[in-house]
Amino acid sequence: MPVTLISAPDPLAFSRGGRTTFHFLGSGQYLTRGATARGVLRFSGPLADGTRIQLRWRGQNQTITFRNNPQLPNEAPAGDGSADYARDVLAPFFQEYFPFREDFVATASDFGSHRGIVFNARQHGEAYTLSLVAPPTPTAPAQLGFEPILAGADPIRRDRYGVYVELWALRPGSAGDSPADFDRVFSAPVETNETGECQFDAGSVLHSLLTPDWPTWSFQNPSGSVYSVRKYFLAYGEAWGSPLQIGRMQADDIRTVYLGGADFAGRAGSGFELYKFTGSTPALDTALRFGSLTRYIRPDEPQYLTFVNTRPQQDQSRLTVELTFDDGSSLSRDNLLPTQLALPKGEKLTYPVGPRQLELLALVPAGKHLTEYSVRRTAGNGSALSVTYRYVLNYDYQPYTRYFAYLTSLGVVDTLATTGKGSAELTRFYEQAERYLPHAYTVQDGQFVDYNVGLQQQVEVTTGFRPAAELLLWTDFYRSAYRFRLQTGRALPIGILSKSIKQGKDGDTLFAHTFEYTYLFRDDFFTAEAEEEAGDGAPPIGFVAGGGTVVVEQTTLIRSVDDTVPNAVRGLTPERINTFDIAAARPDPRTLGFLNEQTARMIFRPSSIPIQFAELQNIPNTRDGIGLSDVPTLDEVRALAESTLTNNDVVIRVKTWITALEPA
Repeated sequence: MPVTLISAPDPLAFSRGGRTTFHFLGSGQYLTRGATARGVLRFSGPLADGTRIQLRWRGQNQTITFRNNPQLPNEAPAGDGSADYARDVLAPFFQEYFPFREDFVATASDFGSHRGIVFNARQHGEAYTLSLVAPPTPTAPAQLGFEPILAGADPIRRDRYGVYVELWALRPGSAGDSPADFDRVFSAPVETNETGECQFDAGSVLHSLLTPDWPTWSFQNPSGSVYSVRKYFLAYGEAWGSPLQIGRMQADDIRTVYLGGADFAGRAGSGFELYKFTGSTPALDTALRFGSLTRYIRPDEPQYLTFVNTRPQQDQSRLTVELTFDDGSSLSRDNLLPTQLALPKGEKLTYPVGPRQLELLALVPAGKHLTEYSVRRTAGNGSALSVTYRYVLNYDYQPYTRYFAYLTSLGVVDTLATTGKGSAELTRFYEQAERYLPHAYTVQDGQFVDYNVGLQQQVEVTTGFRPAAELLLWTDFYRSAYRFRLQTGRALPIGILSKSIKQGKDGDTLFAHTFEYTYLFRDDFFTAEAEEEAGDGAPPIGFVAGGGTVVVEQTTLIRSVDDTVPNAVRGLTPERINTFDIAAARPDPRTLGFLNEQTARMIFRPSSIPIQFAELQNIPNTRDGIGLSDVPTLDEVRALAESTLTNNDVVIRVKTWITALEPA
């Protein structure tokens, strides 16, 4: 066939799981494959020194000169023209010389009367046809020449060659037994690459056609999937040219795609398989859900499990529930939900499995308490069709519990609960216009008027402390495009306002998330809930009925003296504290090196100890003996001063001037 389907998607696959790709190979992209050029350089005698031949291909000329002692790259060794010369000397030259080595395979041949080098082009194409530019010089005695054996030819490729694909999807609600039940949702040619291969991802087209299947929040029964599952098949054929010409079409098998997918890392490589949720036996099949098989939930918390039957049709499938009470006794029931008479292969089914949804508390005998329960799918003969999911009830008083539902990455509904405190806030939207006032207006009309008034509520909530592994699953909730706040049997759509959600730090032992959400609608009017309207209103704080007695309570005296303060510091004032600061800023004289009593005793003799005569005998009593010969005495200082003052030139002149002015 001109088009071959090399690989096809899984029979059951997620729309964004990386497993919905068709891989084609087209073999008719070339009308002709082209031809490789061949030519022979022949000679029948010796190739003497100076013989030249010039060949041309790919728009370039190459001149080969035969020399006894080759020096240049294009100089070939001259020789006797024998078969040995052609095989051992000349053929290796053309095999090593780059212009010929790049484009041709050179081999030696013996044609009896003459020898030659045969050139076979490495690629198809007319450009590789060898031709002789000018006759060789000289031609004798070697009779050197070149003869083309086969001219090269370019391959002729069909314009815009590819595979024309048509994607047909089952119409929602149809059985799929007839081709008329399918609608063509995509048709286009996909061009091939140079090797004739191309790919088409059907999931990228089908994903936009799939929408979530929500359970009936107030009607608790198993719900099938109509809009999140589609059967489809691909028709394909050879296509080329402009205008487009399409060959014979052939159809692939009918496959099933499911809303859902994997993250960037999960889609890489071989992709994310739906069959990851299929065990080696039916008893090991799991629901489309991430996380542990055990959950701790509140008695009124909603829960859902969604299964895909990846096996042949299952008859009489049902949900078996086993209740465990506080005294260790148990009770098993398999009739809490309707039995599925036939579950075909590929069918997706959602079960409500919450305690209130299954009305489990009504099954608890008097004097007992329900501690936990488990659910699993079973066949009519009692054999297990899935693993067992365990739910442990938490009866702790948690007044700030909020329940949420969302569409998971697997395309099914799941629920979460927050137990931390939250804070609500109203955002008011309105438009205001100035009113036209007549001459005789009234005050109550005002000057402006509000219109398009609406309210939108937003809430900041905390998840409550939880294990880090459990909070990791909240990433799917933040990512989801469909989220709901569950209230009294209805789902209110919400959107996440938080741009950043802190998950935790390394080393933390307590983990909780805080995020902000808003309801995805605005209220133009207000409607009170039924429970808020029922009963009498609560009286305000401090309410006094008419005719009643007004009670004035005595003022309670409170001592203003703090007994924990010592009496010693009660008289402190800012002025005294400043004095303390100044005193404290003074340096400690003990650390400044001042002379103290202890140091003085080491320098001076106490007056109570007399000096002995023997101690004075060896003490020098002259200036030279003491070593102060360069220190002048008091008389010498006085003489120096007097000499300096009397012999100074200025003093003499002043003294002379004064003497001249004094009368005789």
